[in-house]
Amino acid sequence: KNMKDTLIIAIAQSGTTKDTNVFIEMSNLRGATTLCLLNKRNGDISYLCDSTLYLGNGRDIEISVPSTKTYIAHIVLGYILTNYFLQKIYKFNSNNIKKIENEIKAIKKIPFVITKTLKNFNKFSKKINYKKIIKTKKWYVAYDNQNSSYAGSEIRIKLSECCYKTLPCVDINDLNSSKIHNSIIIMIKDNSSNGNNKVIENISKNNSLMIIIGQKNELSKIKKTLKIIKIINPNLDKVFDVIPSVINGQLLSFNIAKELDKRSLIFSKIIKKNTLTKLDEKKFDDYIFENIGAKKIISFKNNIKKNNIKNKKLSSKIKKELIFFEQFMRRPIDTIKHQAKTITVGTDRKTQNKTIYE
Repeated sequence: KNMKDTLIIAIAQSGTTKDTNVFIEMSNLRGATTLCLLNKRNGDISYLCDSTLYLGNGRDIEISVPSTKTYIAHIVLGYILTNYFLQKIYKFNSNNIKKIENEIKAIKKIPFVITKTLKNFNKFSKKINYKKIIKTKKWYVAYDNQNSSYAGSEIRIKLSECCYKTLPCVDINDLNSSKIHNSIIIMIKDNSSNGNNKVIENISKNNSLMIIIGQKNELSKIKKTLKIIKIINPNLDKVFDVIPSVINGQLLSFNIAKELDKRSLIFSKIIKKNTLTKLDEKKFDDYIFENIGAKKIISFKNNIKKNNIKNKKLSSKIKKELIFFEQFMRRPIDTIKHQAKTITVGTDRKTQNKTIYE
């Protein structure tokens, strides 16, 4: 109830998410000091916080749902802010100041790490069968300790946003004990973790494809198999390893979304030639209709049989259904391209008898 000795740091992209803004309003009422790390210039939350630090210098660095650059910039600004606080706290201790100076030098190297990560990704990406990924129904993101769980959580969100896929982020040991099989598992391997290599190899034997992201010295301990693909991060202090891990996960999500987008071509080609052949119908595999309601799929297939339209011009009804499917399949890339931002729907919060926000 009394937060006068508390600092709340809000991390925001657009500054419009109700849940975050409600929390700040409640904190203000209880006397807290509030600071926001914000991307969107003059976002709503900037009017609620005592102070705001912007990610961009005079402009937003990004406006999109899968805000990839925003996430990395938030981490970097968080490092800078933390070091600023540490300098103030330890200003009379020369040993600690030296450590802080070394961390600042490491922060300055982050742009080079990002460049190297982007360049290296294509080399690893060539080994990945993206079509196999989208044909596999069960996807998981895994981590091996608390440090790698942070990157895992962001990659899970990125896959969900880019690919319209619901998937969990779980500890690798829990995944193993659940006897997961016939799945895609994207794992973040922490540089300081010990063991778990046998667990990883055991899971891969259960007909699951594992894509493991981490530093070379850790990944080299894992046996090479056809079921394990390694994406190697540039060498970096373990504190900052979350950055290349997240970037590789973001690039992986984008490439999977591009593969999902290719499904739309099946329908656009049929619409263009205005007729349907047996060869076209064979392409209507289960993975093509992933996430589409069962009623729509059944209706579409029944209409094809009922109208016997093979090698004939498409009826307006069939054409309308094909156009819907074609547009539906483009959702992943549309999500990435379009500069849209959804607002989280907040719920009513009450303290005693007073409604704070509705």
